[in-house]
Amino acid sequence: MSSSFNAKVRSLLLGVSLALFGVQCSSGSSGSDANALSGDLGPATFASVAALLQSKCASCHGADPILSGVTDLRNDAGLYTRLTTPISGAPALLGPSCNGQLLVNLQTPAQSLLPKIVSPNPPCSIQMPEGCGASSCLKTAELTLIQNWINSGATQN
Repeated sequence: MSSSFNAKVRSLLLGVSLALFGVQCSSGSSGSDANALSGDLGPATFASVAALLQSKCASCHGADPILSGVTDLRNDAGLYTRLTTPISGAPALLGPSCNGQLLVNLQTPAQSLLPKIVSPNPPCSIQMPEGCGASSCLKTAELTLIQNWINSGATQN
């Protein structure tokens, strides 16, 4: 097999591991290595994550008006702040164990809720997008993009 094919398989397997287990890269890889693992979605930047959230989440988490207990994920000037501020809202919508958690935890990236909530069996709430099936759940490359952005410091660039 070609080395290019082997590299793609290794990258895919690592992405699946990150997405399924929320494991933080600890190999000391640089941000450019993390960006390379994002697949065809481009570099793992805030802009690419914001665009992904807009396309996959804003139909419910960006409706006008935003319902109580629903985190606003519209790609606007306040998105980064909303991602890095503790969740507070109606426990019936979130599940009580989600309140106070951070979608993106800058201090302890492994505790970030965002990659967990869009993966199967989240610790609170339900898997997002709500009611997703095989074709509408986030793909491995999309999960990897989110995780790589968080692991590389979740900067707002």
